Amino acid sequence: HATIIIISLSRTASEIPPPLDEGKRLDAAPVKSSSPTVSAAYNPLRRIRIWTEEVMTTMNNKKEYPKQPRKQFAYDEVEPIPAVEPPLPTSDVALNHVPNPYLNSKLTHEKIAAIRAKATSLTKPKLDYAQEKGTYPESFPHFVRGRDSLREYIASLFTSRIAIYDGAMGTMIQNYAKRNRLEEEEYRGERFVDWKCNMKGNNDQLSITQPHIISGIYKEYLEVGGSDLIGTNTFSSTTIAMADYEMEDYVYELNYEGARLAREACDEVTAKDPSKPRFVVGAIGPTNRTGSISPSVEDPAARNVTFDELVEAYFEQIVALMDGGADILMVETIFDTLNAKAALYAVGEYLDFTGLDIPVFVSGTLVDQSGRTLSGQTGEAFYASIRHSKPMCVGLNCALGAKHMTPFVEKLANCVECFLHVYSNAGLPNAMGGYDETPDDMAEQNKVFFENGWLNMVGGCCGSTPPHIKAIREMSESYKPRKLPDIGRPKMWLSGLEDLIVDDVHNHLGLPFLNVGERCNISGSIRFKKLMMAGDYGTAMDIAKKQVEDGAHVIDINVDDGMLDGI
Repeated sequence: HATIIIISLSRTASEIPPPLDEGKRLDAAPVKSSSPTVSAAYNPLRRIRIWTEEVMTTMNNKKEYPKQPRKQFAYDEVEPIPAVEPPLPTSDVALNHVPNPYLNSKLTHEKIAAIRAKATSLTKPKLDYAQEKGTYPESFPHFVRGRDSLREYIASLFTSRIAIYDGAMGTMIQNYAKRNRLEEEEYRGERFVDWKCNMKGNNDQLSITQPHIISGIYKEYLEVGGSDLIGTNTFSSTTIAMADYEMEDYVYELNYEGARLAREACDEVTAKDPSKPRFVVGAIGPTNRTGSISPSVEDPAARNVTFDELVEAYFEQIVALMDGGADILMVETIFDTLNAKAALYAVGEYLDFTGLDIPVFVSGTLVDQSGRTLSGQTGEAFYASIRHSKPMCVGLNCALGAKHMTPFVEKLANCVECFLHVYSNAGLPNAMGGYDETPDDMAEQNKVFFENGWLNMVGGCCGSTPPHIKAIREMSESYKPRKLPDIGRPKMWLSGLEDLIVDDVHNHLGLPFLNVGERCNISGSIRFKKLMMAGDYGTAMDIAKKQVEDGAHVIDINVDDGMLDGI
């Protein structure tokens, strides 16, 4: 406890109390003095010391009461309602499950048109993928594009069995290169034979220069692995990531071709067994830059990309993926939450401009066994940060094997309101950078997820192949998918490095209590305003840190004010 002493010298000498004995009360009535001079025996600092000691003794002897559990109120007594689908986006098309017509040629918003206008495709791209309504029967598990709501179909699929995603694209390309020649010449193909920099290693480019390789990999996952959904070969197909190969101008074509090849493979396999439709997941990677982490150890405030630049890059990728025939959009392998928010903002823009209902999946990456993303968040905090975008499915991928993911998957399974997925690596990399888990090993490591009913979709990441996915699929067939949590009372769910549910915070009496620090507010603190205007962010951070140390659960940060320019 802090004791603040305020010394007032406003009394006249005639009102000054007499000297105080150690045991005498401080509130004794003042004694009138006939002399205007203060008695030498009176020492005000001594009185203050004695009073302070009395206060501290009382506080130290104060009885400590045990902290009581949170009290329940009438508004807590909400009867849970069984959930039949994840929380819906607020658009009318999502709320009403309006099917996507798959007529992209009718999407003529100026931003979409501008992106198409600068496409490098050698032929006019196909944009429409609607099917005749009578192509397949109307009842589940059949699906016809333009007739059926994909949101409804996924809800039915994910609640009836554990759906199967695909495995690693990079691993399969490496395996192909072990059996066949795949050098700089093959990466360039005929079209880029005179390109100005090396292109080997740009796997996304193979969708243009060696499409048979990518199509073959797609079909292996569909036919051998039995995947219900496959991700496009577009992990790095943004202007930001393609700058390494000076191929920024080819981003639309890279995404379009990656999605088109997947669309053709899915349709071919679905036609063989219409009772098991296959779907294209447009893969949106993290880029090779981070919005919230400095690339320089000497300058923590430095950034090599802005939020707006990320949004612009992601929007162009999204347009091309949808034009190529993608059914679903997946923001994946996210190690920086700000990048994920930029991607989801771009998805939101696309949905606003087009008026479509496109299911969105989000997959985070916990970089090590601390259970945190590279930007420091736990899995639960990551979900709390992006749940406003109403993803249909959330989960984890990459970095770890299934065994090491287990505690983190369990925590997510206990809190996420939507469907949950995992596509882990085939164990941890060995000394040579390879992955040693066999298909049976990987299936066995994933078994704990199925036994506990934590997943609605499962797949594989680095080191996994179609045989790995097949083994996982066969293992999963004996288990039921995760049940969506019941719908209860709305709650305020905040996120920092950890998550915070406001209703769970209470004082020692069991009453709701949230301590909000208000000093990082330009409108309320002249010191904070001056620091922000001077660009002294380090000292401004110290103000925030001090409030946390003093017990604030939440920091209110306001760096915008109408009077800023008046300082």
